Amino acid sequence: METDVDDGIEFEVEKPEDLQSKTDDNSAAGIKRQVFRLSVSDSQGIKAEFSGIEYNVVNFTERGVAIRVAEGGSVFAVDEILTSIKLTLADQVFHLRGKVVQVSSDTQGSLVCGLHFFDMDEKTAQGISKFYKQWRKQLFLKTE
Repeated sequence: METDVDDGIEFEVEKPEDLQSKTDDNSAAGIKRQVFRLSVSDSQGIKAEFSGIEYNVVNFTERGVAIRVAEGGSVFAVDEILTSIKLTLADQVFHLRGKVVQVSSDTQGSLVCGLHFFDMDEKTAQGISKFYKQWRKQLFLKTE
């Protein structure tokens, strides 16, 4: 296993030859997340809106968000394309396209949908990346 460093944070990266035999269980096959997800509380001003409905963001990355669907709210299908997402990150607003990549229940029994952004222009991608990196840096400064 080798170590990769990103902004002073070390991550362990498994090489394919380090993995044990693959099984149907993804965790046993060594599948790991590609990006670090930052948790969001309802009071932090990060929202996603589409089809006229505002959703609380549970966590976010530079590539997408996870939203909590209110009880009785719309249910999304995996691979569904959302063509007009309004993402608010504090005082910045971004207009995005996204794809539903995951739907699951959280520990409170609410539905959580993972959305992956695509077709971002360079200015939007840079704006989201800058906000993400600042948020991540603040998060890790609080834990030291």
